[in-house]
Amino acid sequence: MTTRRFLSVWLPLWRTDLWRRRHPDICISSGLVLQAHDGRKPVVLATDATAQGRGIRAGMTLAHAQSLAPDLQVAPATPDRDDEALLRFADWCFGFSPIVAPDRLDGLWIDTTGCDHLQGGEAPMLEALRGQIAERGYAVRLALADTPGAAQAVARFGRDAVSIVPPG
Repeated sequence: MTTRRFLSVWLPLWRTDLWRRRHPDICISSGLVLQAHDGRKPVVLATDATAQGRGIRAGMTLAHAQSLAPDLQVAPATPDRDDEALLRFADWCFGFSPIVAPDRLDGLWIDTTGCDHLQGGEAPMLEALRGQIAERGYAVRLALADTPGAAQAVARFGRDAVSIVPPG
């Protein structure tokens, strides 16, 4: 019997990476946040790595973020458009497996059971996927495990960009 294998693809900067792809002519070095509204107050929906390094986190009020980094670049969030892009991205991943689904708002599930041999094994498959995603301009972390929960935990909280949890 074949052991099921699940790949968690986490795109930690999905929304800001998309924004940068949509606006390649705009150079931002001070940090980027995407703004949404929580009721009537503006809040940070997403941050890039530079903004995170300056202590800014999703969910904080925009005023708080700007008090930490007055030179921060603020752009309106486009959650519906970003969600549609994630679905298109999932479609692109069908090249690695016939079973792909969105995971929350910033990731994908891929059932790789029986598919890894087409790419030369698990490690080459993950490295090929990581490379192709990075070439498209997205930060990515991948983890492969026997269960979706294990794969997701390692992708989101592990140390490496690519992790393979051995079967069993």
